[in-house]
Amino acid sequence: MGGSDTALGTDEATALLATLYRVPCAVFQSTGERIGAHLGRMAVHFKDGGPPIMMTWFESGLLQARTILGMEVEKDTLARETGDSPMNLRCGELTAKKNACVEAQDYAGAAKYKEEIEQAKAALTDQYIRKKSAGTFAPDANASFLILDPRYSGPDEVSQIAGGEWCAWKRASELFRDPKSNVTFLIAKAGERDTGSLENFACFDGNEERAQLTSGQN
Repeated sequence: MGGSDTALGTDEATALLATLYRVPCAVFQSTGERIGAHLGRMAVHFKDGGPPIMMTWFESGLLQARTILGMEVEKDTLARETGDSPMNLRCGELTAKKNACVEAQDYAGAAKYKEEIEQAKAALTDQYIRKKSAGTFAPDANASFLILDPRYSGPDEVSQIAGGEWCAWKRASELFRDPKSNVTFLIAKAGERDTGSLENFACFDGNEERAQLTSGQN
C-alpha cells in the first residue's frame, strides 16, 4: 500500500491503526514552507492530549518519515494575536489591580490577580488556536517541533536518543532541505477509537480494558 518499500507511509499507518486498534485518522497535506497554515490544527490536537503526529515526505526519491512528539508556541504571542478586545481589556484591568496590590504591599492580593491574569490568557490562547484550527495561520510556522526520527535502532536509553540527531527540537525550516516538499501529516484520533462490542474484543485490547468496559455497562 502507498507504494513505499523502505518505510511505512501514511496509507499503511492509517490502515494498521484502523484494522488493529480501530483508531480513525485524519490525513492532510502541505508543503514544508507552509506548515504554519496547519499550526492551529496541530496545537488543538496536542492541547487535547492527542498522540504524536506522523509526517512523511519524499527527499531525493526516498520516503522520509518523522514523528512530531510535541510543539512549542509562545502563549503570549497567541494571546496578543487574538484581537479579542473584551478579554484584552479584562487582562489590562486585572494587571492594574495586581500592580496596585504590589504598591500597597498586599502580595496575597497580587498573587490572586496574577492567577486570574494567567487564566484569562489561557482562555485567549485556547480561543485562538481553536479558531485557527481550520488552517488560517500565517504560512511561516512560528513554532518549534519536538521531532523523533523512527529510524533509530540503538539502545533503549534516553541519553542516546534525546538531544542529538534522533530526537530534538526543530523549526520547520530545519526539517526539510527543500521547503517546497509535499508533506503528508497523519493525526491519529485516539479519543474516537471504536471499541466495538464486548464480544468482538481481540487479545490486544487487554483484560484491564475489557473489565473497565464491562463495569461501565453494569
